[in-house]
Amino acid sequence: RLHEFADNNAVVEALTALIEHENDPLVTQLPRTPGRKDSEYMHLFAGPIDVDAHAEKAAASMADKSSSSNDTLDELVQRVSELEAEVEKLKNLLP
Repeated sequence: RLHEFADNNAVVEALTALIEHENDPLVTQLPRTPGRKDSEYMHLFAGPIDVDAHAEKAAASMADKSSSSNDTLDELVQRVSELEAEVEKLKNLLP
């Protein structure tokens, strides 16, 4: 956010340069998670990261979102059914 990149390719090029830094990598590319268009990257300023743990956490998060969206869908289906019944009652009250 401190630098304005021309496009996404420019961002990837900059990240690749940080990954291929001459002494030690400054950034690592994380495995792409389902539902994401692009890969994620993480800095290595605080030391190495556990990529596998990150992938497991991301997968668990996606599973939570999936079950949450199913619950939300079930709630919406129930609510629409109730509203349809209420509209039918109101129609019957009209002359």
